[in-house]
Amino acid sequence: MQASGTRGTEVTVWGLSDSEGPGSGTESLSREVARVLDRLGYRTSVKLLPPSRYVLRVGDRSTKAQIGITGLDAHSGSPSEFIVDPFSCPGPGVDSVLNLSRFCDRSIDDAIDRALSLQETDQYAANRAWEALDHRLVDLAPLIPFATPGAPIVVSERVGNYQQNPLLGVLLDQLWVR
Repeated sequence: MQASGTRGTEVTVWGLSDSEGPGSGTESLSREVARVLDRLGYRTSVKLLPPSRYVLRVGDRSTKAQIGITGLDAHSGSPSEFIVDPFSCPGPGVDSVLNLSRFCDRSIDDAIDRALSLQETDQYAANRAWEALDHRLVDLAPLIPFATPGAPIVVSERVGNYQQNPLLGVLLDQLWVR
């Protein structure tokens, strides 16, 4: 903080309001991030938007959003889903709605292209490439991941061969019940 010379800077924490029902947003999390930043010496405020407006508003350059709370959700489980959209440079005259940090590094783009290409021919090498990209992105920190939500799973002693797919949930056709 002292080395950066940013103590006392005004910071707005953007978050999703719970306007569409409890748990639909990040209201409490946004307020907690603001409290932590206050304790670190920043002067913070919180700006909450309904989920239906959040990404477009925070993604708009004219908003000049400094910090926001969002999540990444995978549909296939491929590492590319967590890296391509949030970290690819936009095309000419186009901003990616999912690259809220506006991060752009052409060497990262090249590494993304290489990993995508490897996925077609060598899945093992592709996995190593995605892993290396993940490490580089963590070091660069355009986004700061801080939570991986999960829910406890409780099954009866009578259930056997419980298996769960990370995207589909419990595999009912694999269960047996005594």
